Amino acid sequence: AAAPNAQGLALFPEAVRAVFERWTALNLAVSHNWGDGDSHAKREELISHCVGGFASGKKVDPTEVEDFLDGFLLQNFTTEADDDSPREVIPLTRQWLMHHPQPNRSLP
Repeated sequence: AAAPNAQGLALFPEAVRAVFERWTALNLAVSHNWGDGDSHAKREELISHCVGGFASGKKVDPTEVEDFLDGFLLQNFTTEADDDSPREVIPLTRQWLMHHPQPNRSLP
């Protein structure tokens, strides 16, 4: 594995935030306050969970991440992303991680 880029890893939460803030399905849910309220806090929870999951050093399974994102949208915003956008969000995050690797991380 490549040597970790400490500055890049420190920026990872902001990279995830940037990807999620450009995710149309999530933005619609947040801007229209879908679900049971405080959609901005829910988006922050999603970002935090994803950053923590990727930073854990465990193998990242794209299918599990997609299922998690789909489930989060359904449970927290009462909506489904019929456009397969959760699947499209994952490669952007993975690509960033591949350019800023961390020891003991395994990406499929």
